[in-house]
Amino acid sequence: MLQINERQFDAFEREARGNFEQEMLAHVKEFVPKHAKALGDDGCLKVIRLGVERAEAHGFTLRGPIRFYIELMVLFGSGFDTDPQLPWAYAALADKTVTDEMARAERLHEAYKKYDEAVIGPDGKYARAAAARGNGLKPEVLDVPAGQDRTALMLAKLKEYYPEKAATVGDKTLAGLLPLGTKKAARYEITSDRGGMLFAVLMFAFGHQFDTDPRLPWVEGTLTADRADPPDRRAERLATKTLAYAARATA
Repeated sequence: MLQINERQFDAFEREARGNFEQEMLAHVKEFVPKHAKALGDDGCLKVIRLGVERAEAHGFTLRGPIRFYIELMVLFGSGFDTDPQLPWAYAALADKTVTDEMARAERLHEAYKKYDEAVIGPDGKYARAAAARGNGLKPEVLDVPAGQDRTALMLAKLKEYYPEKAATVGDKTLAGLLPLGTKKAARYEITSDRGGMLFAVLMFAFGHQFDTDPRLPWVEGTLTADRADPPDRRAERLATKTLAYAARATA
């Protein structure tokens, strides 16, 4: 009788995982071709491996649910499962009353479809329009005129940039991005009003963990490459690179 001891099982598991990673690599290249090309194979595999790890932490062990989890991570950010802008994702993943992983994955999928209809739009119409509006913006758009309320200004700009997402997320959650962004910026010694606005807007656009997201290695690289640079200069470079990224994505 064939026996599989612990060492053999580990080897088999590694082989199966490696095959799945390669399948997902091919899928990601088809799913988001421009972004996958920018990341390269090593970058894509880093995202995929993190996705597998986080999916497993939520109790997903089957290929279908793990694949779907990675797809959501690619779309909404590596921290989508805890993003305050996506409460539907957290609710579906954290519901311990649903013990069957396929049932939880289906619940997550149903919640995603409602969000997709409201925010992404038919054939990505709303998302493409928002990306087009973001293309060509200048960093000065983040400036806060003297005497103007920062939160009100940010809400107005987000609603102008992506009205469908802003309406779905809601004013209360959107307003909460500014203190979260300001606090996150301060970790990188960026304390200007423009810096806080920049981080809040990037959280809105790329997810609340954008600064450490392996999907966006240029963000973390810009923020940490040379801490001897003045913080405002690093923030300026980040804004410029973000706008360049948006231009390439909509080319």
